[in-house]
Amino acid sequence: MNDKRSTRKGGAGRGKLLATLILLLVSVAIPLGLFEVVLRSYPQIISLPVLKEIPNPLRREIAARLGLPLKQARRCIAPAERSDHGPELCLATPDFEWIHLLDPADRESGAEERIPQDANGFCNPPGKAARKHDDIQFIGDSFTWCWTVRADQTFSALLEEALGLTTYDLGFPGIGPYEYLEILKRFGLARSPRMVVMNVYEGNDFRDALRYWEGVEKYRAGAVGDGGSGGRSMGLFKRLLVSSYSLSFIKAAVESTAKRITGDRIDFHYRVEADGQTVPMNVANADRDEVKNARALEQGKVSLSVWDDAFAAYVKLAREQGFLPVVTYIPSAYTAYAASVRFADPQ
Repeated sequence: MNDKRSTRKGGAGRGKLLATLILLLVSVAIPLGLFEVVLRSYPQIISLPVLKEIPNPLRREIAARLGLPLKQARRCIAPAERSDHGPELCLATPDFEWIHLLDPADRESGAEERIPQDANGFCNPPGKAARKHDDIQFIGDSFTWCWTVRADQTFSALLEEALGLTTYDLGFPGIGPYEYLEILKRFGLARSPRMVVMNVYEGNDFRDALRYWEGVEKYRAGAVGDGGSGGRSMGLFKRLLVSSYSLSFIKAAVESTAKRITGDRIDFHYRVEADGQTVPMNVANADRDEVKNARALEQGKVSLSVWDDAFAAYVKLAREQGFLPVVTYIPSAYTAYAASVRFADPQ
């Protein structure tokens, strides 16, 4: 009798536990399901820092829905294909349209959200791509490219309008001097330029040159591959993670927050006084690598010599191809307004 009572009690206990687990699962599943519907209906609420932490292929899917530029939509030049064996270089495809996720203040100031590229994949007004010759070509990063301005508003286009000389913009965001030369070789020289202007930006081009040499060293060491599959078999949670907006968002948001909390403590906010106004700069506290690289340079850990080979190759190429090489130096805002800049962290 006691055994039967114990069995009934044990069965009742397991039943209660099962009911509790089911109730718990339902209480979690319903909010997750609703959150899933919201995220799939309004993916724009996923911030870029969080999106970066979401695993592929879901990240690509969300980025495509947001109209963000995808690597799959670019033409990429592998290290083995580059003349200098630098890191992979991914450029826009012909007639590609860039879409920027603008800050409301930038949008109100007239920043362009959609930036169409020309038939060669660069930022120029219609008709320029078909030309066979350019008087002046410009190579550089986003300062040369059309960052939030129309193609006819870049200084390349305005210079043609002012001087009557034919110009062509070969700028592209997020790259450095070695990549400028690769673009010039592949897309510029065939247009027989009389002059080429390389715009070197103080803020990012030092970083990009350091990245270039890291990429070259990896290539020489045979460490550059296709990235691998990372394991073809996935557990149940990982399969859910790469297919669920809500689970991926929660995990990515936690990781993004953890990085902010445990990451570097660099405060790179600053403001400048210009025309009687105080202008907040770097409000997102981005480009902190500029501070890291500046400190490394001061400590002698890195050197400006990382640019030397790029400039030497530029001059050599100019002599071989018969164009006039010009280098312009674009200072960062904190250099251009050094007399009035105020950093949040003076150190």
